[in-house]
Amino acid sequence: MEETKSSDDQGAPQIDVVVLPQCDDYAPIHRLPPEILNLIFVACQDAVALPARHKWSNTRSIHRWVRVIQVCHYWREVGLNTPRLWTDIYMSGTDSPQRIRTFLERSQQAPLTITIRDCSSIQQETLCAVIAEIARAERVDIEMSCSDFERIEGINCWPSIAPLLRSLKTRDVSRIKAVPDTYRVFFAKVLAPSLEHLDTDCSLVDWMPGAAPVSLTTLLVANSQSPYAVTSVESVIEFLARLPHLERLELVDALEPIPAQAVSAPPHKKVALPRMRRLCLTEPTTSCARLLGSLDLPVSQIPQITMKLDMCSMDYTSLMAAVPILSALVQDISPNVIIIQEHPGNAKFDLTVYDLPDDPDADPVTVPFIRMAGTTSVRNFRVAPVGTPPLAPSLCYNLLARLPLELVTSCSLHTNAPPDDPIWDGIARALPAVEHLVTPAFPVPTELQIVVTALGACGDSVTPKYRMANATKLTLYNIRFRDRSCEVGAKTKLQELLDLLLCRREAGCPPIQKVWLGRA
Repeated sequence: MEETKSSDDQGAPQIDVVVLPQCDDYAPIHRLPPEILNLIFVACQDAVALPARHKWSNTRSIHRWVRVIQVCHYWREVGLNTPRLWTDIYMSGTDSPQRIRTFLERSQQAPLTITIRDCSSIQQETLCAVIAEIARAERVDIEMSCSDFERIEGINCWPSIAPLLRSLKTRDVSRIKAVPDTYRVFFAKVLAPSLEHLDTDCSLVDWMPGAAPVSLTTLLVANSQSPYAVTSVESVIEFLARLPHLERLELVDALEPIPAQAVSAPPHKKVALPRMRRLCLTEPTTSCARLLGSLDLPVSQIPQITMKLDMCSMDYTSLMAAVPILSALVQDISPNVIIIQEHPGNAKFDLTVYDLPDDPDADPVTVPFIRMAGTTSVRNFRVAPVGTPPLAPSLCYNLLARLPLELVTSCSLHTNAPPDDPIWDGIARALPAVEHLVTPAFPVPTELQIVVTALGACGDSVTPKYRMANATKLTLYNIRFRDRSCEVGAKTKLQELLDLLLCRREAGCPPIQKVWLGRA
């Protein structure tokens, strides 16, 4: 502000006030056109907002970017006229109905992302307004109790079609085992011809052929809370036959268990999924084998297949029924790396075969593998009865010896079996070409005795015949050189390993050329 003094006719002083522009108005950011500022605001929104799917997300964390438009009048005017900034519609029991309606109005006709976490205290008028806007939603994520699902299902303002909808996720958090009528396929009310991602947790799925749009590329179904939501393998096969673009399929407790005798029978139908890249099944062993036997997976790029098996309920008959299917899959990928890990401290098992490319810069997402993960514990509490055979011998005796693993050259190995267990000889016979032995990087130290036993002499041979006779490289993580009871010192244990390597060399085995010690 600048003051100038002058005198009037009577000689009284007069003050003229001249208002000069503020310094901030000369800043470069204030000279940007609104179109550029719009892009900056959208980038700021993506950078500071916590995604709605995050477990700690709430209204405040998702809409932190609103502070940007409170800087000055110009920024506020630009922000209010940027519909893209107001498209994240987040509803919970503590949200203000006025705030939700304001976001819907300012978003104009831009595609929406609708997240509903709790609608028990939301006014019916506000809830109807949000449900009606699903017609222009790109993503919908609904997580609430079963009673709230019933309330939404009963609303009569559902749009007939959602042409922009790409992703739909529903989850029931009521933690109850409901009867079939409690679950509502409320999303079936809306036709979504462009739906690509469907994720349902404890929501009844309509497995009728043609119920899902052919555009679907990802299907995730988890029904672990309801015994009424399982369906037959044949119904799932018919359902998948109408999804030629499917790339990812995950099923958790969605399939009915079938007798082991039915697995060996020819499939009633073979379904080709040429784009399948990832398949994860947490199902009974026989159901997994039956489903895999009915799928015609791409030969040019075998997908990433994971089977999570319940080791408590798996018997020899069901495992043997799955062997031919698994052997064919392993033969297709020609693996060169295998992981055999029985986790210390909790009864978990991981048997994975990889086909790693020679290129070290290859994208791991494109690396085909087959994983069989098993457990006999839930939340670190053992549920298997006392006297249950160890997981490693059970799998290796019945499965490992029947898989085509002659080309495997790298092995990551850890098992809780004692040194005199025949399982060590079984592993050596199944993996005759291993050159690189690795101990996994568990948080707890790995006993050096595992390495000594894995490379030691076979127990069924008269003359010394050593296991993994072609091994030339050792990579050892978190190795405990001292005996667990501290009765045998580190020097003695290390000398035992050195003596073993010398005996192997005298017996004609190639020498160990490289030993790498490290900590995870």
